[in-house]
Amino acid sequence: MWTACPACCGQHGIRSAGVHSVNTKVPSKSLGLVLFYVPPHVILEPGHHPTEETYSIVEGEATMIFERSRQNLKKGDCVYLPP
Repeated sequence: MWTACPACCGQHGIRSAGVHSVNTKVPSKSLGLVLFYVPPHVILEPGHHPTEETYSIVEGEATMIFERSRQNLKKGDCVYLPP
């Protein structure tokens, strides 16, 4: 089921589905799985989380901007972000 997450969803047509450790209603305290739908040409604000994260591009293309670099991604690419 697609829902709006408080941080970014509900804006610009962004939707999400899944569980995340910051949600007190789920049993997981250290593991999260969230699927985001981000419409074309939407720019997400930079963020930081105290947990590890892995991003997988299921369809389309994206550009991730890091503190010192930028990475262009396409379908099938994965990115690991340490805490």
